[in-house]
Amino acid sequence: MQSGNPTDAQGIDVSEDQGNINWTQVAQSNISFVFIKATEGSNIVDSMFSKNFSAAKSAGLLCGAYCYARPGQSSAATQASYFVNAVKSNGGFGELPPVLDMEDNGGLDNASLATWIEDWMNQVESAAGRKPILYTYPYFADPYLQPTLASSIPLWIANYDVSQPANAAGWTSWTFWQYSDTGSIPGVTGNVDLDVYSGTLTDLENAYGSSPAPTAYTQFNVFVLDHPYSAIAVGDVTYVLWTALDTLGTSHFYKGTGVMNINGKDVQGVVYQGNTYLPWYSLASGIKAEKLWNFYM
Repeated sequence: MQSGNPTDAQGIDVSEDQGNINWTQVAQSNISFVFIKATEGSNIVDSMFSKNFSAAKSAGLLCGAYCYARPGQSSAATQASYFVNAVKSNGGFGELPPVLDMEDNGGLDNASLATWIEDWMNQVESAAGRKPILYTYPYFADPYLQPTLASSIPLWIANYDVSQPANAAGWTSWTFWQYSDTGSIPGVTGNVDLDVYSGTLTDLENAYGSSPAPTAYTQFNVFVLDHPYSAIAVGDVTYVLWTALDTLGTSHFYKGTGVMNINGKDVQGVVYQGNTYLPWYSLASGIKAEKLWNFYM
């Protein structure tokens, strides 16, 4: 594979293992992007995901979420849904592509594992509006991953203490490279994984510089505390006009580009025809939905 370049954009990836992180310090340390663990299998949401994702975005970092795959635990569809729901419930997908972290074949044969990976990728791409990437190591890829996967799935390779990563299964180039798992960055206590993007920060921003825009929607009305509001459906999520927050008395302020701070937490909305629409579940704590789209407390 290609070697890195001194001008490559620098990033990190984190999970609850890093504990509390000072994201302002991280952003001031030549770090431009971060991948954050969201889920593992179909029964674990990383305990720091919500806090890390919100704080990293507020610090100005390009953010992405990843799922640690457990193919032997449940189906690809189940784990994809679990991942998508966890990410959407914390404000939606960030700028970077979703990631499937593949380090465990779960006892599946190679053909079955390839099908499992492709199913996960397809379902998450449909939900996120952005093509996911695969994270793995050469020593896992070579014996377990079918080379045909490389023709359609971008790679985030983990390979340490080398001047350039080794070819892995069918991949001969990388999009992201995790080159160390013992890095040290201001704002993070202890070791942290260090990554680079195969290009400059400008290249990274051009490739992934904004949250994916909805490609299809359905417009209709909903009632919030018996008040009608415009709403749109994007995929399987309903977005409600932001002014519903006033009806609910929810504390909020607009931060721009569809981002609304609600009760101290940044939520990524959808900008449609000049107005910001917010995921219905972010409107207020404890909100519920009735059959006739009547939201109430």
